[in-house]
Amino acid sequence: PISRQGDDGRTSVTLVRSNSGHFEAVAGVNEATVRFLVDTGATVIVLSADDARAVGIEPSTLNYTVLTRTANGTGRSARARIDRLYLGGIERRNLSVLVAEPGRLSQSLLGQQFLETLSSYERRGDRLTLRD
Repeated sequence: PISRQGDDGRTSVTLVRSNSGHFEAVAGVNEATVRFLVDTGATVIVLSADDARAVGIEPSTLNYTVLTRTANGTGRSARARIDRLYLGGIERRNLSVLVAEPGRLSQSLLGQQFLETLSSYERRGDRLTLRD
């Protein structure tokens, strides 16, 4: 991501569309790095089981009681908490997230739960700009 400080003191981060045709964001979560798919159709932040493990959440200890509906069908997720998520100069702390059942999600999702905390986000061509 390309991070900038605007004249108004707000940070903006610009993402460039990946080769897959989607916007992806490499963000820090706790002390690990996670590659997220920016998903405006997702309500929350969802970690894959592998990414959850990388950020210090053990998937085998979770209770998968949250029913989720995605383009790939119905699945189950578990509630968890992360201490810190940072993308460029944009940082959020103490976030509730979902962890998808092992094997159900290949890439973590950065959904509206994060996007709605921003002052704005805008897509222009192959660029998505997030403004804190």
